Amino acid sequence: MDTSFLIAINSAVVALGIAIWVIIHSRERRSSKYFAIMVLGIAGWILTNYFSNFLRDYQVVLWMNKLIFVTTSFFGWGLVIFSNVFPEDQLPNKKLYAFISVSAFFVIAVSLSPYLVQDISFLNHISIISFGWGIYLYFVFLLGCIIFSFLTIFIKYFRAKTVLVKKTIRLLIGGFGLFVTLSVATNLFLPVFWKKFDLTNLAPLYGVLFTGVVAFAILKYRFLDVRIILTEMLTFIIWIFILFRVLSAETWDKRLLEGALLLLFIIFGILLIRSVHNEIKRREEVEALSKRLAKALRDIRAKNIHLQKLLKMRSEFLDIASHQLRTLLTAIPCSDPPNRRTTTRYPRLSF
Repeated sequence: MDTSFLIAINSAVVALGIAIWVIIHSRERRSSKYFAIMVLGIAGWILTNYFSNFLRDYQVVLWMNKLIFVTTSFFGWGLVIFSNVFPEDQLPNKKLYAFISVSAFFVIAVSLSPYLVQDISFLNHISIISFGWGIYLYFVFLLGCIIFSFLTIFIKYFRAKTVLVKKTIRLLIGGFGLFVTLSVATNLFLPVFWKKFDLTNLAPLYGVLFTGVVAFAILKYRFLDVRIILTEMLTFIIWIFILFRVLSAETWDKRLLEGALLLLFIIFGILLIRSVHNEIKRREEVEALSKRLAKALRDIRAKNIHLQKLLKMRSEFLDIASHQLRTLLTAIPCSDPPNRRTTTRYPRLSF
């Protein structure tokens, strides 16, 4: 089986698997749904790019080349909406949504017409496209989507108020910039302006790289533990690698052996992921319990300090009160007891 075909198929499967993985972990978020739309566009781009270069039927290859521009236009539409809703997960701007949807629909219609891909020819297993005027419309649309999305994300980086959001957007900008630089240079500028189609087969690498970076950014923003992310990614990569070996095996005996190994690793991977989830869950419970205990100790210390202040105030009050009472008693003159009668003697008068 052709190695390039296996690479394309596995790359598309990896991209779609990452999208499903993101949706499972954050299915309630709008950004995850638009990310899945972007990934569908990337997977379609990977497959149509492969078929356009390695098939030899003229009509099929012609339509595969047209579908390249359809899938990438679909990707550009999803990219604009994704940049508008991430990371706040807000509703997309209605005017922007309507404008980009109408623009994408028009560009897709032109991509399916003879005005973009007029003709094709073959040279060393590479299909050479003869472009029409529609390529300039597509060029403006896709480049506009990329520039708008990049500026939107860049502005959100400076407006971010937390360190976590800044780190997430910085990671997204890095992956996005690398993906755009490589893919636009090798799949847009070189073919359109210099008629060089030799590097278009690198599409799977760019697509999977961008998909992985964006997925990591989304899940990291959702406060998922990095160990969960890395464990699941590593397990998934091992599964894809063994699947690649199964598909590339030359005999049925090797395929059965590799298939059994794949089944074993799937079971082992599921158990490993579950154990990591349970371990992190237990650790989070212990951390939560320790936080509650620390808070209780702080409350007890605060109450003890307050009690000491009250005791000190009581002692001071008693000291002051006793001093004032002694002073008052000292100032009162002494008098006879009330039970003692005093007799007044008058002088005797003589007549």
